[in-house]
Amino acid sequence: MLALRLGISSPVLSRTSELFVRIEQLTAEVEELRRLQRAQYETARQQPSSVDAAARDAIIHRAQRPAPLNEVQARVAIDKTLAAAGWEIQGRDQVAPTAKLGVAVREFTSLPSAPAMSCVPKARS
Repeated sequence: MLALRLGISSPVLSRTSELFVRIEQLTAEVEELRRLQRAQYETARQQPSSVDAAARDAIIHRAQRPAPLNEVQARVAIDKTLAAAGWEIQGRDQVAPTAKLGVAVREFTSLPSAPAMSCVPKARS
């Protein structure tokens, strides 16, 4: 026999055989556990997920809030706010910085390195 030729004793060969049998048993057990886990996952995946009331209300609130304003809508809202605060809203073709105490110019084009500006003349004494 090969074990005798290689000098492997009978107890070592016996223990090796036992270990191989145990490995086969454990492999079969792992496969069964994987199968059960896949089945549990599929069952759970098909169930509707529960959402707590606070999370549900937050989702509904986000869905019901108005969409963000586009550029034109934002400009109209900004113009209304500035006018309500007493500012003069002017187009870039009608710039008159001294028309009022606060002047905002729509679509004012400045140099790329210059910051956007509003015209606020000094208070008259």
